Amino acid sequence: MPLTGKQKRLLKQRGQQMADDCRLGKGLFSDEFVGHLNRLLDEKELVKMRFADLEGKDRKVLAKAVCEAVDAELVQVVGRTVLLFRPRPPE
Repeated sequence: MPLTGKQKRLLKQRGQQMADDCRLGKGLFSDEFVGHLNRLLDEKELVKMRFADLEGKDRKVLAKAVCEAVDAELVQVVGRTVLLFRPRPPE
């Protein structure tokens, strides 16, 4: 289910206070990275990720690919920083 504007605003506010949880370079989008990101999303719901060495349009394309790989919602892409959200699975 897509996030509403209000939900995105609240997540962006939370994201400003967070430190980076992980970094991603051009060659690091691997199964291990996807597994690590899945574990982070299961624990925290909101993950702040930073791209190490990508240019403008490449960042948005890669951010969308990462979201599809981990079944998360893209909250925001600002510069080299990306916010991803996925609700915790029910216990």
